[in-house]
Amino acid sequence: MTQSEGGTAIQPAQTVIFSIVVHPELIPDGDVEPLMEALAHLGPVLDDWGLVMARYQQKNFDDKGATFGYPWEELAVDTVTQKQRLGYPDQDLVRKGRIASEIGETILLTPDSVTTGINIDEAPEAYFHQFGRGVPQRILVALVDAEIDEMYEILRRYIAEATGGSLQGVEIVSVVQ
Repeated sequence: MTQSEGGTAIQPAQTVIFSIVVHPELIPDGDVEPLMEALAHLGPVLDDWGLVMARYQQKNFDDKGATFGYPWEELAVDTVTQKQRLGYPDQDLVRKGRIASEIGETILLTPDSVTTGINIDEAPEAYFHQFGRGVPQRILVALVDAEIDEMYEILRRYIAEATGGSLQGVEIVSVVQ
């Protein structure tokens, strides 16, 4: 964690949970079967969510933390000099290319969740940058409101399609942890 100007520790949000509350008495014709069938098969939603998260993570990597609101510190002069001397690319967090190649990868896909980010088995140095362990913190994986809004909209459209265009009797709530 890093310290904000007020001294409060910065910990980027990592999890969003969407809860779906069904009020059967409000569903037209009381037919909840299409909705329940759709909710039992969320694969298309999860695939789309993974793409959204990967896109935001890649954009954040490309703009050096600005997408997630945690701009990265400039590289130390010694680091820049060392990278030049060793012939490494003149790009932040690119030495061997492991972080860059892993950013936005789907780490875990279950029937009701998707996790994207960086596989630390493939790029262990990502852990140190994400949490600022021995190096300046450079947030690689987080969630932002616009990203959550896109995910919400994907879920809303999916449910609307399953229920014939109506969301009457269906409430979607998101909680960020």
